[in-house]
Amino acid sequence: MCLSVLTEDVLEYYIILYKATLALPSRKELVQLLERENPFQNQYAFAPHYPLPLYDKVKLLEQEWHKGSGLGKLHVKALFHHFVFELLHQLDRQGIQPLKPDLVAQAVTYIREHFSRPITLESIAEDLECSTGHLSRLFKSKMHTSPIHYLGQIRANRAAELLMQTDATLQEIAERVGYPDAHSLSRSFKKYKGLSPIRFKKEQQQHIQGQDQVCPKRSLNMPFSGQPSHVILILIINIGIMRKGIFSCTVEAK
Repeated sequence: MCLSVLTEDVLEYYIILYKATLALPSRKELVQLLERENPFQNQYAFAPHYPLPLYDKVKLLEQEWHKGSGLGKLHVKALFHHFVFELLHQLDRQGIQPLKPDLVAQAVTYIREHFSRPITLESIAEDLECSTGHLSRLFKSKMHTSPIHYLGQIRANRAAELLMQTDATLQEIAERVGYPDAHSLSRSFKKYKGLSPIRFKKEQQQHIQGQDQVCPKRSLNMPFSGQPSHVILILIINIGIMRKGIFSCTVEAK
């Protein structure tokens, strides 16, 4: 998580880091409850109408924490509970409803950002702090596919782009999209694209060459009258799939 604060004045701030632990006797029930309604993942921001009670508790929290004694740490926990109560009380009085995060949207973003790594369903669920079963059910209901199948699609699409835009080897592409070797890439690519990587690249190149032959080049004649002026002319003709990341354009003006 990233927090950016911009201010023109001197800013004093406190960051409280804590970890909630589950009670072991009823761990299973609490886990099921947290899957349905996890308050630790809710998001909110507000300007409290009564900031001094919150400030006083945070200031006292800091003082007790630096004492380092056993009783001081116990007092810190008690003060933190008071702080949470005051915070939730003011949220309720101001009618502010915390936002519940979209777990599926988070999973989609996570997969798109980390597809080049050897991630699994378990690693995704662990980083999003949910169970694999809960994540799979939500993901399938909204995306109509499983998280791992979606991951394979993202990797295959990226591999197809690299095949057409670069001269990289299959091994190099495999390492860029999260596969250990070219064999694993080829097997997965054929599953999602219906063709082997080599066959896919060959057919795409033939298709592009066919388009180049069918579409004739056009010329542009634009007479200019009057005094010369600063003119910027951008002319794009017959845009196909960019190969090797290079696109050339020639413009003639009189």
